[in-house]
Parts: sequence; C-alpha cells; structure tokens
Amino acid sequence: MEAVRMVQGRATPSYTDVNERQHEQAMTRFAVLKPHLEDDVPLQCAAAEAGIPVRTAQRWLARYRQGGLASLARSSRRDAGTRRSPEPLVALVEGMALKRPRSSAAAIHRRIGAAAKAQGWRIPSYGTVHAVIAALDPGMMTLAQNTPADFRNRLELVTAIVPKPPPQSGRPTTPCSTSSFSTRAASPLAPG
Repeated sequence: MEAVRMVQGRATPSYTDVNERQHEQAMTRFAVLKPHLEDDVPLQCAAAEAGIPVRTAQRWLARYRQGGLASLARSSRRDAGTRRSPEPLVALVEGMALKRPRSSAAAIHRRIGAAAKAQGWRIPSYGTVHAVIAALDPGMMTLAQNTPADFRNRLELVTAIVPKPPPQSGRPTTPCSTSSFSTRAASPLAPG
C-alpha cells in the first residue's frame, strides 16, 4: 500500500516510497535548508552560499514544512513511460518506419501529420514520432529494411574465422628478449 500525501497540489510519496536517487536529491536540498532551519541563518544567505536562487530555496522550504523530507524529492510523473498518442497512431508510425524503402523520421512525421489530421487526432510532434521509431527493436528494423541474409550477418552470432597463431619455433618473438641469449653472448668481454 502506497501512502501518498498532497503537498502544494502535488502527490508526494511517504519517505519509505522514495527511491535512492530521490533520497539523494532530498538530502542535497535539505543540506541547503539546514543552516536556515537549525542555525537561524537567513534563507537568502543559505541559498546564496549554495548557489541557488532564493525563490527556489523558498519553494523547498515551503514543501519541507508541509510534507517533510520526502517532499523535497522530485516526484515522478504518474504517466511516466506511457504515451498519450492513440495506439492506432503509434501503430501507423511503426508501420511506416518498417516499410521499404526506409523513410527518414521527418518524412514519416509529415505523413503522420496528414493522417492524424484526417482522423481528427492531435498531430504528434517530431520528437514523439522519433521516440516511437527509436523504441523499435533494432533486429526488427534490420529485418524489415534489409534481406534475411543481411539480418543474419548483422545480428546473429556468426562464427568468425580467427587466424591461427604462428607456430612456436623456439625463437623469441621480440628481437630484444634476454631469455633467448646466452650469458656468454650477452657479455662482449667473455672469451669465446
């Protein structure tokens, strides 16, 4: 069960529901407020020392007083990871991206805009169209755009022909290897 409170019109999770990144962010923000809260340092001075705008520090302080430490963490959007575009529109973008010959994202965006207008949908931004195309599986893109042989060569594990190492002849591989010379040959003064 997730405990959620409303702070300044925002849903704020309880401190136990905050992830590690949000915890670090809350602690960083609290470190800015701490001199003001505990040592009676003016908020303007604490903000200036931390290098943040005074208005930002005022917002953090108000959120801290209303909701505690958890309210200092940036809450994630409830609709994060979901698309607001209709599913048929997303399917249309994916279908156009998988057609041969391959079209650029800009060309697909222009065609989608006309199709969306005809259907009465909101025209998606270029960024939305690009994000849908980028989310497609690279294997599916390669298979759709190229021949099956290209797919096999690019994405399947292909046994590479590895050259055999040169045979070991007992000779050193580097000309300066000291282990291959005898001590007599290494000393120019030794009688020969």
